[in-house]
Amino acid sequence: MQMGTDHNDALTFIVEKDKKFSTLSNPDKIRQRYALAVFFFSTGRYLKPGGSNWIDENLDECQDWKYITCDEDGKIIELKIDKSAGLKGTLPTELTMLTSLVDFGIRLPGTDDSESKGNEVFPGGSIPSFVYDMTQLESLQFNFTHLKGKLSPSLVQLSNLEILFLHHNYFTGIEDYQSLPPNLEWLDLKQNDLKSNMTEMINGFSTLTNLRFLELQGN
Repeated sequence: MQMGTDHNDALTFIVEKDKKFSTLSNPDKIRQRYALAVFFFSTGRYLKPGGSNWIDENLDECQDWKYITCDEDGKIIELKIDKSAGLKGTLPTELTMLTSLVDFGIRLPGTDDSESKGNEVFPGGSIPSFVYDMTQLESLQFNFTHLKGKLSPSLVQLSNLEILFLHHNYFTGIEDYQSLPPNLEWLDLKQNDLKSNMTEMINGFSTLTNLRFLELQGN
């Protein structure tokens, strides 16, 4: 299998430089470490944790790497990248290797077109298709990420999702209300470009029997 430069760089780091990796015997931890390395190199090496701790060969990702929370078994359950990270590049499919991840969030550094113009993290203004394969997710938050168009029917695949924050984007509507994650409790779509009238949206969202919080301000 031919791998791109980002994957090669990640593999080189893991095999030749990563002192922590050489001590790992748990296959889940090995895949997790590799997935994070690919994530770093695929996002243009711009990830800035406020120090040199991100992808540090001497440090454990669960104890020392910013933006990450792990459970007691050392598996990543939360990956929340805020705007201070300066994230660029593209999201790799290897993130699906984080099979214990339940809380995934990204906010890009810019808050308007002038600040984040040309950002390729979400090519075409769409949520990457592999995200819909992360069916263990309970919370998904992509805010200020310049997403656009209609919410994809593929969201229905995220059957465990309880929190969906997509505020401050450019979504124009929802393709099929029946395709929204059935267990949603909190849906935040404020500050988008939703075209439907409020009555139509409220009727559509009424299919979500667990919904407790609905935010549509600024549409």
